[in-house]
Amino acid sequence: MCTYHEPVCVPCGVNMRCELNAVVVVDTLENGVEVQLWNGDKWKCPNCGHAVVLGFGQKTLDKVNSSYLYDNSYKRGQEETQLIKTRYVW
Repeated sequence: MCTYHEPVCVPCGVNMRCELNAVVVVDTLENGVEVQLWNGDKWKCPNCGHAVVLGFGQKTLDKVNSSYLYDNSYKRGQEETQLIKTRYVW
């Protein structure tokens, strides 16, 4: 029996598709302080374009440091990926 299902877009009722692997999500406190980095996969609805990030690892990537760039990208060695900022952490 399959124990995994692709995310489903609520407004459209269709399966989302994985658009990009290994995007970096920055957790941010209410006061704007950036706390830690997470790695996940970006999924997008093929109809309406709604997107979510899923598939986070069990551990954070890193504390926020100078390797993270402010043009919505994150550089790890020679590899660069999309950066997504959260509004705040609970």
